Amino acid sequence: MPPGPFPLPIIGNILQIDDTKPHITFSKLSKKYGKIFTVKLGVQRIVVICGAELARCAFLKNSAAFAGRPPSYAGSVFSGGLKDIGFQTYSTVWKRQHRIALNAIRMCEKKFSSLEELINREIQEVSLYFESFEGKPLDPRQAIFTAIINCMGSLCFGKRFEGKSQDIESMKEAINCFRDNLGAASILDAFPFMRYFPFPAVSKLKRSAAVRDKIIWRKFEEHKKTFNEANIRDMIDAMMAARLFEGKENVSSNNNIDDNSNMVELLSDERIIYTCNDAFIAGSETPTSALLWVFIQLAKYPDVQAKIHKEIDDVIDLKEGINMQDKLNLPYTEAVIAETIRYVSFMPMAIPHFTTKDVMLDGYRIPKDTVVYLNLWAIQHDDEYFDEPYVVSIL
Repeated sequence: MPPGPFPLPIIGNILQIDDTKPHITFSKLSKKYGKIFTVKLGVQRIVVICGAELARCAFLKNSAAFAGRPPSYAGSVFSGGLKDIGFQTYSTVWKRQHRIALNAIRMCEKKFSSLEELINREIQEVSLYFESFEGKPLDPRQAIFTAIINCMGSLCFGKRFEGKSQDIESMKEAINCFRDNLGAASILDAFPFMRYFPFPAVSKLKRSAAVRDKIIWRKFEEHKKTFNEANIRDMIDAMMAARLFEGKENVSSNNNIDDNSNMVELLSDERIIYTCNDAFIAGSETPTSALLWVFIQLAKYPDVQAKIHKEIDDVIDLKEGINMQDKLNLPYTEAVIAETIRYVSFMPMAIPHFTTKDVMLDGYRIPKDTVVYLNLWAIQHDDEYFDEPYVVSIL
């Protein structure tokens, strides 16, 4: 195993780690023990990776060995008992569910060839909201968050959330709760006995998951009544069509049912719902955070804002709207976005991985069923790659 600080009995290294900024602690430990090291948190033995080359070696060259997800109590609460893709570990079921999801996305790409139209509509709504302040200070978070949720609503459910509906407010609350409490609830994985104690983070996750599930189940039942394989309207329809195709393919192949890891359960309604939920949650919170951090940097550096404004004016005819091809002609804008994401590192730690077999990495033997953390913040602030990692260089 990679080296690391000496763990105390029962609690391990938990007293040495700042629970509010673990990425900083792990980065400091990497200076002493190297870019791969081991820590122990309660019952969990964790390998931490803090280097780009090690990350490539683990997650690209040995992807299957590091493709698992560790058991997560909070993740189970939020994914209906690990029936989604994000929290479910690597297995035959996961691979087939993942294939169904990819087929659904391909169907949606054909349906939403005009996805830019959905985005442009939300851009117009946000622009009108900003203009209504007539230059006065404003907090853009809710407007941006609402716009992105509406884009994902159109993609997943076939239509945006109109106005200030209770559904959109409930979905916002669920996403915010997921973001704020998932990390706090992860302590239960290190100390499983604590799940029998009242734990506010888990209670909040359960309540928000119940509200979110009620909305998505209702929309799913509406889709089941009007489903037409020849008319794919959105992600839910595409998932139902993709599982229909998967089921037909399975029957025609005459595969052994045991080898199919319970196809009936694999093609269940719940798995469709929680896969769509993954797309909705990840597609809403992450871009919202990224955009808001870009806004902060542009407010801080008005000269950069002016350069981006000029580049956009020179390239895009706003009367015709914006499309993805415009990115090719906006190198400065793209560079500012990429550098802001690197500098801010708004997701400092990747979702934990879990080894599916014994594997060698950097000369160390990492046993099967080991939790693996990837410290993205350390990689994005590594002075081996960046001359001034704590400076926004493009600005």
